[in-house]
Amino acid sequence: MDGYPGSLVLCVSLSIFCFPSSSLLSWPVYCVIVAYRPKPGKSAEVLALVRARVPTLRKEGLVTDRTLVLMRARDRTIIEVSE
Repeated sequence: MDGYPGSLVLCVSLSIFCFPSSSLLSWPVYCVIVAYRPKPGKSAEVLALVRARVPTLRKEGLVTDRTLVLMRARDRTIIEVSE
């Protein structure tokens, strides 16, 4: 690694309120959508970093136990959706 995430990726994040699927009367939670656009040749490294950060976020109570959704767009952008 080059030591600084900015040398690996351009990152954009969006947080929105959403309601758990069980009931619209429940308290809303944040749904967080993050798009990582890896620099050329850095896709595998960025994906490893994204996967490695999830346990830390859970330990700190920053994301729920709901399964994290990772997707890859045609332009190689990595999209992460968490709650």
